[in-house]
Amino acid sequence: MGQRSPRRHTTQTADRRNLVVYAKDGHANWAAGTNNKNPGWLVLGTDGSLRLYHATGQQIWAA
Repeated sequence: MGQRSPRRHTTQTADRRNLVVYAKDGHANWAAGTNNKNPGWLVLGTDGSLRLYHATGQQIWAA
């Protein structure tokens, strides 16, 4: 069986409701730019797309 690599990043919604990827040392590596857009949930699609939806169901970010 393969080995699991140690967790190096965490993804969370920051204070201003922005999706942010943080390095293990705590600094932000990347942000979606969704400040104050009230995200509700994050979806990884079967096509590999990553989408963030507003709490009301409207898509507010995609990659």
